[in-house]
Amino acid sequence: MRKFFALLLASMICVSLLVGCVGKKGGSSLAGGETVDAGFFSVTYPKEWTYDKEKASIEESYSEIKFTIPDEADAEKAQYSITVGANAESTKQYRKNFINKGTDLKDLADGKLNSIDVAETAFYETSGGSNAYYYRHDASGMSYYVRLEAAGSSNGSIDAAVPPFADIIKGIELNLTDKGEAAVPWPWEGTPWAPTLNPQMAGSFTITPVFLKADEPIILDAIMDTTFAVVGDKIYTVAGTDMRSYTLGSESVSLDDSTELQRKYELIRTDSAGKLYLSEGIGKIAVYDGFKQVTATEISQDLAIHKSGKWGISFWVNSDPMKVTVEDGILKEAPWVLTNIRDDASRKGFFSMISDVRISDSHIIVAGKVAGGGGEKIMVYDYKGKELFALENTKADKSGLGSVTGIVETKNGFLATDGNMRDIVLWNPSGKHIGTINVPDLIGAKHCWLEDMQLLDDGSILVGLSQERGDKSADELLFFRLSGF
Repeated sequence: MRKFFALLLASMICVSLLVGCVGKKGGSSLAGGETVDAGFFSVTYPKEWTYDKEKASIEESYSEIKFTIPDEADAEKAQYSITVGANAESTKQYRKNFINKGTDLKDLADGKLNSIDVAETAFYETSGGSNAYYYRHDASGMSYYVRLEAAGSSNGSIDAAVPPFADIIKGIELNLTDKGEAAVPWPWEGTPWAPTLNPQMAGSFTITPVFLKADEPIILDAIMDTTFAVVGDKIYTVAGTDMRSYTLGSESVSLDDSTELQRKYELIRTDSAGKLYLSEGIGKIAVYDGFKQVTATEISQDLAIHKSGKWGISFWVNSDPMKVTVEDGILKEAPWVLTNIRDDASRKGFFSMISDVRISDSHIIVAGKVAGGGGEKIMVYDYKGKELFALENTKADKSGLGSVTGIVETKNGFLATDGNMRDIVLWNPSGKHIGTINVPDLIGAKHCWLEDMQLLDDGSILVGLSQERGDKSADELLFFRLSGF
């Protein structure tokens, strides 16, 4: 409560002195109406509306208040409700309100979306029928929103221009404070990210990066969401319902094709025949030939497939990994060596949670959280499931790993990408730690997330990472080829 009064007092001083303040924007006042001051805005509401004080949140960085008109037949339910809010957030977070609804940002930029007039300002609907309208005030770094609900709305869309919503919307005033924050460019107007390449040593090995520049910047809707598989000179990526293919060149990648999938997938892997295995995690695995689905399986979890296409290991978070066999295109599963991983009493193996599984030419490699708080670890098994050795700790107390996002095995040993630590870690063939390379030092990506990694036929390593641009206009997917290990 003291925070609220402090904010309110600051707002009053700002208005009275006109120091760094744009001022108030609002509609006509309502005779006889009561006013709720929420700091970043105020609402004067007519008597038929009820202010839901119990659900109000008025803080230093956000405010949200709600008004309702009770249902005549059941006073416990609302016939109509309107929520008004403001939130201190980045432009990227604001735009995600539209992106997450499948809305094209260019339509938002061009003002082509449905809108309502709030305080002489256009608030745009996040998607048709969402009845959620947003406005961005760049100078203050604030996002404002209005959400409408009406019982029995048949088509999902609510007309905000007629009573009772119009009567309360015209009572909204925005208290806009200019903090001098600059507008963030739209993704297509921003400056693409450029690397600073610096080969790095780990032990006696020098890892040399090559930036594979995209013909057009690869803009991401979300980080930590993209995986990829390589078939010949093609890279196939999947991120949710978005699937794309790129041609892989010696120093470039170029978009070939893309499609919108009917389901969301979180992992894509391939065999030597070029079949693509798309996994949903808790949903069913599908097999694709390019962009055409050829098999709908009954197997769930994520799938790491052997290059022969005849077997693999399925895994997902804290579910037991399973041995998957493929016969005549039909996938079947059976228990593997890691069982009861959620049960401390009957667990077999080190792991209480699985982060990643990879199948190399010689081994099955598993990364995950060690039971009992042992941190992240990587274990190496033979094809029969016999535990061989762990990749040696990189720190004395715990593994020194944060979140393993990729593992490959080369003639010189093992290499893993760590998304949390922004590191690339190297071990020799027996699992002894060789060294750790800091990715910002290697390529200059200071705040990147290492999305995925694959071993290429020529022995080089393809790494994909996401990086926010310097002007914050977008997150980009970037590909690098690493050599030297």
